Amino acid sequence: MIFKNLQANIERIQNLPFQPSVGQISEITKLVNWLVTSYQTGETPALNFICTHNSRRSHIGQFWGAVIPYWLGLPPIQSYSGGTEVTACHPNTLKALADFGVEITALSEGPNPHYQLKFGDDIPTIEAWSKLYSDSANPQNNFAAIMTCTSADEGCPFVAGATARISLPFTDPKHADGTPQQDEAYLQTIQEIGQVMLCVFKQVKVLLAQ
Repeated sequence: MIFKNLQANIERIQNLPFQPSVGQISEITKLVNWLVTSYQTGETPALNFICTHNSRRSHIGQFWGAVIPYWLGLPPIQSYSGGTEVTACHPNTLKALADFGVEITALSEGPNPHYQLKFGDDIPTIEAWSKLYSDSANPQNNFAAIMTCTSADEGCPFVAGATARISLPFTDPKHADGTPQQDEAYLQTIQEIGQVMLCVFKQVKVLLAQ
């Protein structure tokens, strides 16, 4: 069962008004079709959320990719993240996810710590740390690459091994770091990515039921 606070926040986000942009609509449709095809062929879909530093938006995307299928009662998927550079999962990202209802445990120390993200009892956890999108911990073929920032989107026109490349850039909450607007900015990013991914997986669920 999903943690109570996390469940309440997911429900709150799904009830917010949402109208995808013209650019998002075509990419959402592409991802929906790829996921449906993967499910129908008996595969476990793998998503790799990619941004430049693998420190903020890609980790938030990985979180949503892991939790929404479970929340909707869909078959599981494999959700990953990576960057074009290695830095660290930013502390503000971890704080925002913890405030949202995710239980976070540090697994290691150092300049690029590993963290365990837990969403509820009897739900598979995911591990978060900064790594290249091509890292051996990530899928090497037959996955969908979801570009969550403009820089990575422009810098990686081709992602080796990906059978789908989805362009869904989001605003970087980094601009608010160290300001009074920091928590609000990170929550906004969580909401924006969450609304898009809810839209994706709800369509997938409808199509699989037909």
